[in-house]
Amino acid sequence: MPLLTLIAVASFACQNPAHPEGDQIRCQGRGAAMQLYGIDAPPVRGPCRGYGSCPVDEGADARDHLAELTRGRRVTCTSAGTDAKGRRAVRCEVGGKDLSCTMVTDAEALKTVPMKGCVPDPAARARKSGALTVQPLDIPPTLWRLVPAYLLIMNIATYLAFMADRRRARRAMNRIADIHLLVLVALGGGVGGLVSLLTMEHLHDEASFGNQMAILIGLQIGAIIGAVGLSLWPGPIVL
Repeated sequence: MPLLTLIAVASFACQNPAHPEGDQIRCQGRGAAMQLYGIDAPPVRGPCRGYGSCPVDEGADARDHLAELTRGRRVTCTSAGTDAKGRRAVRCEVGGKDLSCTMVTDAEALKTVPMKGCVPDPAARARKSGALTVQPLDIPPTLWRLVPAYLLIMNIATYLAFMADRRRARRAMNRIADIHLLVLVALGGGVGGLVSLLTMEHLHDEASFGNQMAILIGLQIGAIIGAVGLSLWPGPIVL
């Protein structure tokens, strides 16, 4: 029972939290700012008074991110003694998540002690470094089931359009414009167009049309491979 009482006394609700630095928290009625256990964030620089653009203040970014994590949220802290520099340290939680670990995961601070499961998220690290990230595609299963039906309809329509153009050419009637046939190919009817060229011997003598059609089919194959790869990729891709 005395141990439970001691733990209850050591834990407290942090009222109106403020953050002078990206690794500190000040609670109303509890004096000076306290150090968040196990992390170290860049210090906040003074105001930039030079001419031209000012350098990015990583310390201010970390401080603002920490403030965003605690703004309007219930923060519960537990005393953690003192750190290696003799500063009063606390472990704080927001929404059941350790605040220090969250800052490490969000690539806003470095951990100074081992913390299981606390590693910088690749997307957060890429955002901090300015790298380009591509998020995996979250394609609903229902949409995947509609894709085969859509491609079947488009390829049948493309085949019929090529057949109609061939019939018009033989009867010396107005032809279907090449751009209209290429649009059908671009919308997914590449197989139907290719089958019509191979079976009906139509448009074989138009090299430019064949080249444009081949380019469109190649782009479609690349897009399909890319979409499938992004949907199956386990995490964000950093470029």
